[in-house]
Amino acid sequence: MNTLTCEEARELLPLMALDVLDVDECDVLDDHLAACAECREALAGHLETTAALAMAVPQADPSPSVKGRLLAQASRARMLPAG
Repeated sequence: MNTLTCEEARELLPLMALDVLDVDECDVLDDHLAACAECREALAGHLETTAALAMAVPQADPSPSVKGRLLAQASRARMLPAG
């Protein structure tokens, strides 16, 4: 099992708060967090900041043309073979 130091974990915490870690990174960090209250507290702070940032800007719906282009691109991406 790959273990992290607190220093290594602290580098990943902001990325976890933004939900951009891959599954393996997330698993290793979850293992560390299960045993480290200090890093769990730090993660809570990052999650709080992330939530505040998300609410700090006005929410807006995309125009119909932008929404259509995004949905079309997402549909094409799903049809591409994994690789």
